[in-house]
Amino acid sequence: MIGAEAFIGPALTRGFQFYAGVPCSFLTPLINRVIGDPALGYVGATSEGEAVAMAAGAWLAGRKTVVMCQNSGLGNAVNPLTSLNFPFRIPTLLIVTWRGQPGIGDEPQHELMGRITAGLFDTMGIPHQPFPAATEEVEPSLALAESELVPGTLVAFGDIVLKRHIIQALLEEAGDGVTLIVDSGLAGADVADRVHADHADSGRISFAETRLQAIGDVDAATSHGAWIGLLHLGRDGAGWLRQAVDAVRKDGTLPTARLADLITRVLAAGRPVRVVYTRGGWVNVNNLRDLLDAGGV
Repeated sequence: MIGAEAFIGPALTRGFQFYAGVPCSFLTPLINRVIGDPALGYVGATSEGEAVAMAAGAWLAGRKTVVMCQNSGLGNAVNPLTSLNFPFRIPTLLIVTWRGQPGIGDEPQHELMGRITAGLFDTMGIPHQPFPAATEEVEPSLALAESELVPGTLVAFGDIVLKRHIIQALLEEAGDGVTLIVDSGLAGADVADRVHADHADSGRISFAETRLQAIGDVDAATSHGAWIGLLHLGRDGAGWLRQAVDAVRKDGTLPTARLADLITRVLAAGRPVRVVYTRGGWVNVNNLRDLLDAGGV
C-alpha cells in the first residue's frame, strides 16, 4: 500500500487538479490530502453520477479531473459515463475502491458488486487497472491511464447551430486524425471553404472513407461541397494541427491565418484528413434573426 502523497504528487505534476467524489473509508487518505492542498480542488458529491457530471463540467472548463468513489456506488455513475462522457468524449480518471474483491473478506453487501466490478467496466468499454501498490508503479500507471484519456476534440469555427445527427455522424466516423463535416449540398455554390475530396457524396450509405484533397481555394466547378466549420481532432490530429499553428507562427502569418489554411498545411505535410458528408441540417448564426431562424433546422 502506498501513501496518498505518492499518488497525488505525481498526478498533480501531470495536471490533475480537480477532484470530485463520494466518501469511502478506503479513500479517506486521498480525500484529506486533496482537501489539504491549496493547489487542488475537491467537490464532495451526493452521488457518484453527480461527481462524474461535475468532473465533466470541470473538464469543459479546461481542468484535468479525477472522480473517486466506492464500487458499491459505481452503478449510479453508469448513466453519465455512458450517456455523457462516452458520446462527447469527455475524459476523467476514475479511482474506484474495490470492496468485496474476490479472495479478500468483506461485508456481505459488497460481495456481488465485488465480483462484477471489473466486468462492469468492461461492459462500459472503460479501460481499468489495479491501483498502484508500490511507489515505483505510480508513474507507469498514470502514464498508461493518461494515454487512455486523450480525447477527441470537437472544434467549431464560427457560430453554427446544427442537428444532433451531424455531431453523431462526426463522432462515429472520426479516427485519430482530422475529420471535417462537409455540406455536399453546397457543391458549386459561391461560398467560402469549398472542398475537393477524392470522391463526391453519392447520397447513399457507403463504407468507403472519403479523403480531403483541397480546401479553401477550390474552383466551384470541381468542389464537392463546403466545410461547415466543424471538425474533430483525434489523438494524432491534435498534434498535426499544433504543428501547423507553430509553422504559421514562425512564418508570421498567424494573425491572418484561417482554420482552413491550417488544414491545408496539414494536407501539405502528407497527413490524411477525412471528410464526412452531410446535406443541410445546420445554419450559420451571425445575429439574433439567424438564431431565431435556426429553430427550423
